[in-house]
Amino acid sequence: MIARLNDGQRFLAGVGVWGLLSLGWLGLGQWLDEPVLGWMAEHRHPWLDVGSVVLTEWLFPLGLLGLVGVMLYQLSHTLEHQSRAQPAVLSFFTAWVVAFVLKSLFATARPMMTLPVGELTNPFLTLNSSGFPSAHTATAMALVLPLWRLNPWLGGGYGVLAGLISLGRVYQLVHSPIDIAGGMVLGLGVGGLFTNGWVSANAGRLWREHLEWRRQLVHCLTGLGVVFFHAQGWLSWGMILGVLLLGVGFSVLLRRGWLPDWHWVVEPFDRVRDDHPGRGAILYAVGVVLAMGLFPTVVAYVAILTLAIGDSVCHLGAVVRPEGRKLPWHPRRTWLGLLIGWGFSVVACVGFVPWWVAVVATGVGVVAESVPWRVGGLYLDDNVVVPLVTGGVCWWLMSGLWS
Repeated sequence: MIARLNDGQRFLAGVGVWGLLSLGWLGLGQWLDEPVLGWMAEHRHPWLDVGSVVLTEWLFPLGLLGLVGVMLYQLSHTLEHQSRAQPAVLSFFTAWVVAFVLKSLFATARPMMTLPVGELTNPFLTLNSSGFPSAHTATAMALVLPLWRLNPWLGGGYGVLAGLISLGRVYQLVHSPIDIAGGMVLGLGVGGLFTNGWVSANAGRLWREHLEWRRQLVHCLTGLGVVFFHAQGWLSWGMILGVLLLGVGFSVLLRRGWLPDWHWVVEPFDRVRDDHPGRGAILYAVGVVLAMGLFPTVVAYVAILTLAIGDSVCHLGAVVRPEGRKLPWHPRRTWLGLLIGWGFSVVACVGFVPWWVAVVATGVGVVAESVPWRVGGLYLDDNVVVPLVTGGVCWWLMSGLWS
């Protein structure tokens, strides 16, 4: 029976089986909550306190840096190598975004807030988000299957690290077993989605054959990466500005022919009409720097996520379904792409601001992206316009000026 199913049907059947297994896993996590948390609260040791913090706050970031090294190695090779790096990056950031959306929906208290545990074990902890699901666990587990696909030893080693990170979060009473179970279900599910043969084959083909897929995927993942690393305290506004200045210098050197062997860095992503190497990436960095410098942090996040997700999805919607109904003010944009980009932007931003602010600000932002802005002979790039417009509307709504 299974052999008669096509690839798409087998994929859907696998999703159904995963859903049933996830229900059982979540039930087990809930059943373990009380005994495990009680035992953890009673058995504390200074060495375990230090070890758990080193594991979750130092080894986890170092593991991510190792992953960045692997990705850079892949990106420095052919388009085939680059396409193999897609599942890990997509899985990580998808799990992170979905985890924080779920946190905003469930809003469950962390164990340390309900148990008499005294002083916090983890001095780096902030209590500004809810417990379910564990974002640490979700993002760590999301990398296991994609890394296994690259190398079984790499995937297995990271799987052990992900399991230890999950245990460390429970020991710190930052999360309960049900939070960890939710993170595991989310992370492994997302990793399994992007490493599925049917999904990864189509994604790999798109990466190799379609320039706009490469451009918009990097566009989306870069914005997600900026928000993630800044939220973790690993990236500052000054560092982003430094990257922008280095990018400008690199583009100038390439255009003048002083780095003839380095065009491979930007050629897979540049459009034919780009008059400067890496023009799109530089203007993207300008938009991010302006958003981070002009607006409060959460407003900047909304602006950057709308640029990263709304802009990318709106553009790809027109590329995938070019026959769709066109916008009256832009012949290359469709209503379908605009609406889908708006929806994805709302989902990404609702974990940072109230839902109605996310709806209005991202809606204005994706409309601004679709407008061909020209002032005389000057073309205003949407990489700069979108974060400024979205951030301005979000700040206006959040500050209460609208009332």
